[in-house]
Amino acid sequence: MRSLFIFLTLLGVNFSYAYTNYIGYGYGSCLTCHYNAYGNGPLNDYGRALGATMISGRLFLPKSTSEEKIAEKSGFFFSQPKQTWFRPSLDYRGLYLMQSLGKNSSTNRYVHMQADANVVLKFAEDKFIFSGTIGLAPESGSDSQTLYSRENYFMFRLGENHRFYLGKTDHLFGLRVPDHNVAARGATGLGENDQTYGVTYHLFKPKFEGGLQVFLGDFVTDSETAAKGASASGEFVINDRFRLGASSLYSTFDLADRLIFALHTRIGFTKGSSLISEFGYQTLEQTLGSITSKSNMIYFFLQNQFYLTRGLNFIQTFDYSNRENGNSDSTSWKIQVGLQWFPLSRLEMRFEIGNSRFYSTNGTSDDNLDLLLQNHIWF
Repeated sequence: MRSLFIFLTLLGVNFSYAYTNYIGYGYGSCLTCHYNAYGNGPLNDYGRALGATMISGRLFLPKSTSEEKIAEKSGFFFSQPKQTWFRPSLDYRGLYLMQSLGKNSSTNRYVHMQADANVVLKFAEDKFIFSGTIGLAPESGSDSQTLYSRENYFMFRLGENHRFYLGKTDHLFGLRVPDHNVAARGATGLGENDQTYGVTYHLFKPKFEGGLQVFLGDFVTDSETAAKGASASGEFVINDRFRLGASSLYSTFDLADRLIFALHTRIGFTKGSSLISEFGYQTLEQTLGSITSKSNMIYFFLQNQFYLTRGLNFIQTFDYSNRENGNSDSTSWKIQVGLQWFPLSRLEMRFEIGNSRFYSTNGTSDDNLDLLLQNHIWF
């Protein structure tokens, strides 16, 4: 299952990004719970109800409160929608970050990661949908905020198996995990603010789900670095708790050409527990002045989630990458563990601690320990 609850990480998060590891609940397709068939963006009514009754705990709720009553209050500001065509939502996320623990360079700070408003308009029994988001996001490398929209698109559904998206969305590639500080996202140019305008096609079949995307980059925000290209991604459905997928992406602009391939798996175990992984290869050619350089990278991402009790999960993440650029070679890895807690619907809290190390032809860095405390509230 994909849910509204987002994995905030050190470098940020996309609006209403879903957890790919919720296949452990038996919901492998994002289409079940989201307006966007690829999982990002706000939840539909069914997804909100599932999130409130299956993922969130019942802290502060009397035992007499039924699951049906909880589901009824999962709508915007705790109410059932009075109409079928208008679905608003609000989202806030904050992060208290302690970096380089135990070192003289250790720093502590609180970051307002996200303050968003989203509107979904849907017509003709959800055959036509518009989704738009506007909000504040932290500027890279500073504590100041900027007004930004990571998502705005029109969707047209052709029958039950074909969907077309026109507008600004995330790139179609890989697991699309919300951990933007891992190599699979940040090092591939698919990070927190790397959305693109384009046309995306989605195909849904009982044993296969995937699609194609032709994109033009974010030419509205920064036309000089807007990378054009195309991508494809698909998953073979072995059963409702096992999916095997592959992706490819090519992008180009004046200063860089990028080609990426990846294989990924999603496996669900007992209720709420899962294992997801992505193995990829990237070749990147960059031009600076009259100098052109080419680098290759392999990366591996592995994450398992252990269901402890309703609303509480233990999560482990392993991230590895190796890059070759001419005569230089560098390797980095990170191990992160934490608790994810949904004490009640509309509230997420997270505690994570991570250790990382960097190796290169010029030497090896010391271990680096970080602590992240996160909060998330939505309506």
